Amino acid sequence: MQIKKLFAAFMPAMLLVATLLCGCEQKDADAPLKIEITKGGISSTTISFGYSVSGAVEAAYMITDDAITAEEVLSKGTALNIKKDEAVVSGLTPDTTYTIVAAAKSASGSVALSNMIVMTTKEKDTD
Repeated sequence: MQIKKLFAAFMPAMLLVATLLCGCEQKDADAPLKIEITKGGISSTTISFGYSVSGAVEAAYMITDDAITAEEVLSKGTALNIKKDEAVVSGLTPDTTYTIVAAAKSASGSVALSNMIVMTTKEKDTD
């Protein structure tokens, strides 16, 4: 009998907690999916770019010269940390032009492709 009373006393609190947790998850899942990249620094062998991601659980970038889909970037590209906002690509060839594109994926499976940016590494330093 006392177990039933205890259960009845705590049931409203448990329902409130469950409702709040579900509400938070739903709110995040409804955030619009968006990814955008911006040019950053350049050296002879590295480039950096900034990125802004919202509504995503996963993101990646890729250097490409071809038209590409978001699915290809996510499966073949380099993962981005969605909690950060900058990436550095190293080991590049001096005085070479690179096209970078990124993609993001939401918890529901929707995908989005970013804008493309074109950056050229500097000529090799001569000392």
